[in-house]
Amino acid sequence: MIELPVSTWASSVQVELGLWKLDKKDYVKCDMIFDTGAYMTSIDTTIAKRLGINLSSGIKTTVTGVGRSSIPVTRVVIPKCRLGKDFELGPILVDVLDFPDDMPVQAVLGLNIIKEFVCTIDFTDTRLLDNVKCDGMILMKPSFDASITPSVERFNINESRFGLWTIT
Repeated sequence: MIELPVSTWASSVQVELGLWKLDKKDYVKCDMIFDTGAYMTSIDTTIAKRLGINLSSGIKTTVTGVGRSSIPVTRVVIPKCRLGKDFELGPILVDVLDFPDDMPVQAVLGLNIIKEFVCTIDFTDTRLLDNVKCDGMILMKPSFDASITPSVERFNINESRFGLWTIT
């Protein structure tokens, strides 16, 4: 079971995710909005550059945002990702785009990851973690064999476990 401390801002639920920085071979902490309405996990262009991701090798596409506006994105694979203190996800597919300057975070945790877990949000669990009081907890139980972490070389962006997915 993964425990993610929650903070809230302007009616959004925020969690922390570790994204792999290619040149440092370590994780960069990234605050993300936990968004069950987002089809894909997405990160701001500045975060992608900080991670050392080569955007020119990504897939250029567009996504439809709120209000049916068309938003250009670059779809890339981040080789490693970590939820909570030590839960390794392996590679994940993300959309890279320019976030608005007034957004409190520079990333969104979307359904391509969230849907692989049974999630419980508990706003009554406001414990102190690292001397900071959290606004609640999200408990995430994997619905897959967590002992197997696929390598980035075997990652297929068109398959579900953290890549593209379809609603059936």
